[in-house]
This record gives sequence, structure tokens and C-alpha cells, in this order.
Amino acid sequence: MPDYVARFTFTLKTPIRTSAASLPEIRVNPGAGHLTAVILRPLIDQGMIRQLGFGMTYSGSDLWIITWQGQEPEQGVFVGDRAGRCFEPAWDAARLVAPLLYDLAARTLQTSIYWDLFDALPKHVSDFTWTLPNGREVPRGYGDYPWRAYLDLGDDRPLDSSDWGAMQSLLNGTGSPAPLWRVLLAEASKRLKIREHHIITVTGKAFFDVGHAPANHSNRRTDKKGYAAWEIHPVRALHIDQ
Repeated sequence: MPDYVARFTFTLKTPIRTSAASLPEIRVNPGAGHLTAVILRPLIDQGMIRQLGFGMTYSGSDLWIITWQGQEPEQGVFVGDRAGRCFEPAWDAARLVAPLLYDLAARTLQTSIYWDLFDALPKHVSDFTWTLPNGREVPRGYGDYPWRAYLDLGDDRPLDSSDWGAMQSLLNGTGSPAPLWRVLLAEASKRLKIREHHIITVTGKAFFDVGHAPANHSNRRTDKKGYAAWEIHPVRALHIDQ
């Protein structure tokens, strides 16, 4: 399966003191989902681990790159799957390293090395690149969530045996239908010109996302301006007003 490898450096808020001149890399095989391998390298400088080097491999035949509208991959990409999920390797890495720092703090009594990694996480991440299946190395796309990016659906194609097999699975109750967002985007691409601006009304349930809310669970943010504590989920209807 095609591999998309994210590489980046994670700067610790508080360096870890070490007596070792070098330490081996840690390898993790998550074993589920598209994240198939993680490599963590401690970067030691004068008896201190100030940074961690990460290599995160995402694999799957249903992965593709997402670029900002009008930009080439060399200007920055995101990587996502055909269900519409966009991967954020730094957040995946933080979920892995948080319990490690907690454990190391307990073992060494260097209690300050553990902190809330998810607070202002982007400022701790640098030197981010994606290596694509063809070997090209490109930078990560820039911008906070929600991203307004252009997803190239490609041209229409003939029905093949996998499409027909999917119909059998769907009728058997063992398969899943094509994601609705693909139908909406495909239909929109026939009706709208890409440079036109439209007002769209989104109808759905108001959903409070505690993961995007501040620690006190209040209903608005003061730090990460791009993150909405309230979201529309699930979406019931999309209407193009003009």
C-alpha cells in the first residue's frame, strides 16, 4: 500500500536531563487505522533532550493529498482519506508522547517535563515535511482548522469490478455507501464555477465539542481562535442561497 511519511521536530517545553550520550529510537506499530508506524528519536544536546524527532507513516490505498486551491504540492499539502478525514501527525504524536513524558517524570522525578502538550501544540512543531509515495518531499500545508482547501476529486471514470463488488456488499449489509460529501462536491463541481463566491446555509444539530473547548468547558475560546467549541453535527441540509 502507498505510504505517506510525515517528519517533524517536536520541541519540549522543558528539556529532559540525561546522563546518556545517545539513546536508541523508539518504534511503535499502532496496528489500527491508517497510522501504521511511528519512529521517535531523542535529540540529545549537551546532556539535555530538548527535542524529539518524529517519523509518522500513514498507509492505505484510499489516501490522497489535499492542496490549497490554486497551489502546487510544493507549496504545502495535507494528507487525508476518501472519507474526508484529514490527518494531523503532530496531534497523533502528542497523544503518544504525553503518557511517555508522564511516565518519565515519575521515574526521574523531573516533574516539570510533563505539561499539557495540547495547549498551543503547533508552536512546538517545526521542520515539518511529507514524503509522498513517489518519493517527493513537500512541506505541510499551513493554516488552522477549519481548513478551506481544494480537494481534487479527479475526472469521472468507468465503473470497474470493485465498484460492482461494493454494490453486492451494500445489498448484503456488509458494505458502506459512498460518502455523502463526495456526491455533494461532485454535484457542486457541475453547477458552480470554482472562482465564484456563494452564500451557503448549513442546517443541523448544534454540537458542543468538548475537545475544542477550553479546560473549564466554557462555550467560547480565547486562545485558539480557529477552533469552534460549538459545531454543526450532524449536518442535515446544505442550501446555496446565492
